[in-house]
Amino acid sequence: MQDPVKAWEYLMKHKDISEKNIDKLIKIFIKNYINKNEIYNCIAIINLFEKNFPSEFKDGKIEVEVYKNLYESMINFKSFNNWILLTKFFYFKSLVGFNDLFEGNADNDKIIEFGKLNYDLKFELSEINIKEIKIMEIIISELTWEDNKPIRNLNDNNKKFIRNAKLISCK
Repeated sequence: MQDPVKAWEYLMKHKDISEKNIDKLIKIFIKNYINKNEIYNCIAIINLFEKNFPSEFKDGKIEVEVYKNLYESMINFKSFNNWILLTKFFYFKSLVGFNDLFEGNADNDKIIEFGKLNYDLKFELSEINIKEIKIMEIIISELTWEDNKPIRNLNDNNKKFIRNAKLISCK
């Protein structure tokens, strides 16, 4: 994607088409930002979609899929501020139900191994406490773009956005 701003403006002009394809569209934006190591923009685009297409997010399916995609992508990031907390939070947000906590899968095992090798030998994916969840929810809620559209450069955002982006970005 060459220009996320133009892509977003196009989506807003064609909301009738966009509403039917939210899950696909949001994944395209997220993949673009992951490829640029801009996890903060992944979160900002989720917030923007949720604000502009609230009915599509009502049942939680899109949010679960998006956060699952994000937590699985964390294996691609080394030298990342708060990698452990962010990965656990994305995992927590990707759970559909309580039983999902106990389902093992190969992706989880890879992420746990990656976390232990690169960050903390005691890393456990499902160990997150209420305080950590609340901290991440505050950070995520403040990763919103002004003017209801993506902003290309990090430094063109407001101070809260920049501060929170630095908390969860590559070193």
